[in-house]
Amino acid sequence: MAIHPRIYIGLGSTGAKIVSKLKQELESRADKETLEWTYFLAITSERDREKGVGSDLDFLSMSLAGSSKTTDVVDTMVLSQRQDPRILDETSKWWYWEGKAANRPWYPPVDNFTTGCGGIRACGRLLFHRSDAVRHKLTGIRDYFSQKYAELSARDEEQAAEIGMNEMVCRVFGLLAGGTCSGLFLDIPFLIKDVFGANTTIAGTYILGDVCQTGNMEASRNQIREDTQNHNTAFALSELSLLQGSNGRRTVLKDGRWPRTLGLNGSLPNGLFDTMAPPYYRVTLVGARSQNDLALNTPCRRMPNSEIVPIPSS
Repeated sequence: MAIHPRIYIGLGSTGAKIVSKLKQELESRADKETLEWTYFLAITSERDREKGVGSDLDFLSMSLAGSSKTTDVVDTMVLSQRQDPRILDETSKWWYWEGKAANRPWYPPVDNFTTGCGGIRACGRLLFHRSDAVRHKLTGIRDYFSQKYAELSARDEEQAAEIGMNEMVCRVFGLLAGGTCSGLFLDIPFLIKDVFGANTTIAGTYILGDVCQTGNMEASRNQIREDTQNHNTAFALSELSLLQGSNGRRTVLKDGRWPRTLGLNGSLPNGLFDTMAPPYYRVTLVGARSQNDLALNTPCRRMPNSEIVPIPSS
């Protein structure tokens, strides 16, 4: 039976923790040959690894903070502008429900740029598009597998024939309530296919926002945070439902294509790559047994190739 190279990717802090745990589990159970053709990657907007993310996990940070020496400078230059009336007026239009609930203009709820994008989807997607970092990382993983395959072919052609290099398998994990995951989870499968080929099988497993609110005591609940989590999830599901369906893709994708140029610095080739296949071969959505569950899952009921899995009751 052929072995297909596999990549497990965690998006955002929750996705990173999931893939880190999955790596530990597979390393204790899977056979050596399978692990040789398996790669684990975390993509987050935090500058540093959070607790629960193993030090042996390949960790790609999209943080604006950069090195610790530049963090204070960036924070001072950008975050201090919160009091500029022009900026306050403009940002109040970005995240209107939070600004309205708090009776103030919106601004990312972070004190510095080391802690991620503050649960804001737009920030997550902008971080993804601002540089070539994710593409370069995926290209490096592709080259890693290609080199392994070339070395194996030189040693044992018969064994190399058992490796399905033209049919990569990728599993992506994350929390749709978060800004990083919900901001880039639609772009990442198209980029993966552009790097590894259109035959790459991509499956997504995503946690819905109502899971974050399960078990919260009434006195400790933060309505603004919950609104953000619910809106992130609802918008992400609506967009995913559109792109998973063929009619939606014809509406959204120009001439059946997705922008290939990811990054604003002009170093990538201009143009588009053809794709009328859905971003994901299969989508598994993990929701809670709660009052919010029905509302958040409504877009999923007409989403092709998807399933909803409730978390076990405690």
